[in-house]
Amino acid sequence: IQQYNSVLARNPIYIAARVSLSDAYILTKNYGMAGRVVEQGLELTPDDAELLAEKQSVINAEQFDSLWQLWSKGNEAQAIKQAQDYLQAHPDHPN
Repeated sequence: IQQYNSVLARNPIYIAARVSLSDAYILTKNYGMAGRVVEQGLELTPDDAELLAEKQSVINAEQFDSLWQLWSKGNEAQAIKQAQDYLQAHPDHPN
């Protein structure tokens, strides 16, 4: 994470480093920072396809983690309901 931040300090529009930094934050379950990194990139390059895809990856990872936490604690019905609600609110999501 520190190395990616260093790279981005020198070159903020280096998309591959930004996506990799976001992925590193996802792996540490720091979804807020992952999203922030992506949003900062989108401020610089608003139509970048990689960043737009990464934005969805952050959302998906956070949603999956939330569902898994519910499911693993025995709240299967709540996890299913939350997944159904999410998919209803986002009908264009690629299930």
